Amino acid sequence: MATWSDPELGTFQFDRYWWTRTFTLPAFKVFTYRFRKRSAGKSRVPLHFDVEGEETSPSKPAVVIAKRLIRNEKSVVTKLLKALFDDLHGKGPKSGMWWHGDIDSIYEDLSEETGSLRNLKIEKPESLTRLLGSPSITIREFGYGYKEPRATICFEALFEVEHGIGILTDGTRILGTGYEMDVSPFK
Repeated sequence: MATWSDPELGTFQFDRYWWTRTFTLPAFKVFTYRFRKRSAGKSRVPLHFDVEGEETSPSKPAVVIAKRLIRNEKSVVTKLLKALFDDLHGKGPKSGMWWHGDIDSIYEDLSEETGSLRNLKIEKPESLTRLLGSPSITIREFGYGYKEPRATICFEALFEVEHGIGILTDGTRILGTGYEMDVSPFK
């Protein structure tokens, strides 16, 4: 199996589509949602560099974003929770997603749940940790609405089981929320 190494990030394996390595990021353990599984957070988070093929190494700007995100994991988690909370409540920049300002649809999904999620009130950003889980990070060289490397923090989500949730970041700021595979910057 092909490998690529960075002195700070370590050795990555090429896994069909991308360079991948799992990191221990304790701040991500707060995300406990699992579709049809026991709710439990995990701090081991896969990080992927999306590249053309195993002969292509991640760009220097992509590596910088990975390092920045790992270094700022705690503040990024706090910021992503606030950004998604604001988006659901119709505050802040617009994501263009169906959920912007549609917290009632989220509550409708919750009303169909059993157990403790059924009565969950989303009154603060931290409440969302129970609706998001299985985090992973994908760094792409470009994507919808951006032409330079960005990271997408990907989650399973109770209110978006089909597409998952993606949080777009430069490793410091939250730049957008959307579906996991095609999140674009806020409008």
